Amino acid sequence: DFTINGVFWDPITEETHDFIGGQEDMVAGVVRAIGDPNARFDEDKLRILRAPRFAARLGFRIEAKTHDAAKRRASEVTLVSCERIRDELDKMLADPNRARAIDLVRELDLPAHVVPELDQDALARGESRPRGAPADEGGAAGGGCFARGYCGGGRIDGFDAAAGAIGGIGARSELRFDERR
Repeated sequence: DFTINGVFWDPITEETHDFIGGQEDMVAGVVRAIGDPNARFDEDKLRILRAPRFAARLGFRIEAKTHDAAKRRASEVTLVSCERIRDELDKMLADPNRARAIDLVRELDLPAHVVPELDQDALARGESRPRGAPADEGGAAGGGCFARGYCGGGRIDGFDAAAGAIGGIGARSELRFDERR
């Protein structure tokens, strides 16, 4: 999927094999799709969500063509099963670099497609509350506590705690997906 994942170790010859520039991208701090990003996203739409997770976790940036293709195709992530999307979000929110992951998800215009339960106007202001909840309710006083990793003075660890803090993302009740898959 990405060049940094295309490097492999041969335990017999004890050699690293890299046919796609993954080692160079690791050194440069770049998440880049192997070949044509659109072809990679056609193969698996979840890669649109995996790119920001990898970039945040590793402290990398998303290469321009990969970034642009992911942003253009953000709505296609709804074709992925809710469970796979939830697993990616869980990994993002459990990571110490969750704030960067959320920033990248926003940058790629993914929130409306992966977290439709959140009010998009509030999200744009950096607040996190369930759609329709008054600003003083929803368990996220001050907004954005899940991205900072703290809420009410306690540490948030993982998706379940964050979902509770921002009003039940875990339920995924409003997520639209292609039922033919």
